[in-house]
Amino acid sequence: MGPIGTAVSYGKIATRVVNKNGAPLHLIFFITNLCDFACQHCFLIANGELNNKSRQMMTLDEIEQIARSVPNLAALSLTGGEPFLRKDYTDIVRCFLRHGNLKSLTSVTNGVDINRIVPRIEPLLHESDINVFITVSLDGSETAHNEIRRKPNAFARSIETIRELKKLKARHPQFAVGVNSTYIGTNFDDLMELYDVLEEVRPHYLTLNIMRGVDWQDRPQGLITDEYRRLNDRKNLLMSHLTDRRTFMQKV
Repeated sequence: MGPIGTAVSYGKIATRVVNKNGAPLHLIFFITNLCDFACQHCFLIANGELNNKSRQMMTLDEIEQIARSVPNLAALSLTGGEPFLRKDYTDIVRCFLRHGNLKSLTSVTNGVDINRIVPRIEPLLHESDINVFITVSLDGSETAHNEIRRKPNAFARSIETIRELKKLKARHPQFAVGVNSTYIGTNFDDLMELYDVLEEVRPHYLTLNIMRGVDWQDRPQGLITDEYRRLNDRKNLLMSHLTDRRTFMQKV
């Protein structure tokens, strides 16, 4: 798309932001309940959804119908479960690229298998100018993360995935890999240690969540607001050191 086409495209997005009527600009789309992890803080375990094969996944044809219904869509978040367990992940994104005004794709992954991530996203980077954000979940130091994830080598494999995914940015400037962490009340020190590790690994961005329950009555009780605030400050300080050149959508 040339400069004029790009300007027109973003103009449509700006108009839709001002005018709140109409189809959504951002869609968070749950595409699978399957995952090869069983993390301690996963709400899908609590509500019985994780790896429940009695719940049928949407077919590609059904997803195509949804894509047609959101022609102004600018940002798509594909989630799960582990979204990259869907072998048709690339085709799902293509549905939205065909029918929408898509500028941004985000997926959160456990990051343990680089070989199921790159083959699904690199064709999209070749075929379009969409900004792709792959966020790897890390929830503390190596010992803490492996305990939370219930996998003995989860941390090392995720760190290696981040390092490998960073190499994509040299070929595709619109790509970025980041780290998302979840504060669960008992992992404050471990998250601080993780941020020390990430000073060297240098992902392109960081996000920080807070553990939630299935409903208000099930909300976590051990969370400390001051600890979350201090973690957020530490995250922002680390983010200020990540000076890689970013596209407009990456800055947003």
